[in-house]
This record gives sequence, structure tokens and C-alpha cells, in this order.
Amino acid sequence: MSETIKKGYEIETMMVTKDNINKFEVMENRRQIGEYHVRNILASLGRGKNSMGVIIVNRKQNRIRLIDGNHRIEALR
Repeated sequence: MSETIKKGYEIETMMVTKDNINKFEVMENRRQIGEYHVRNILASLGRGKNSMGVIIVNRKQNRIRLIDGNHRIEALR
């Protein structure tokens, strides 16, 4: 029988707002942001479609480091 491995993290739901969007830190080694992809997300939002999905961050010591969702955050900014 296999053992369950527990990770040391918690899942939390939060809203991205104009008050907290600049608190998301961009990782130095993130992949290149494609302007075309950002424009498509922005256009989708402009049509009333919510294409945000799940954005994955690492919160540690009051820092919110963006792991997945770079294009979506850039479109919101």
C-alpha cells in the first residue's frame, strides 16, 4: 500500500483587484511574455468573457510570487 505524501501548502481563493494586482511579483526566470497572447486575453475580457481561470502563486512572508498566469496578469494590468 502506498503512503500519502502531504505537501506543506494551503489552497486559498483570492480576487485579483486594482488594489492588489501590483503586489504580484514576477519571477526573474519567467518565460517571455507574448504580446499577441496578452492582447487576445484582453480582447476576450472586453467581450465580457472571463478567461482568467486559476492563477498559481507562491505566498511566503507577505510576498505573492506569480508561478502560473503571467499573460493573464499582464492583460489585467
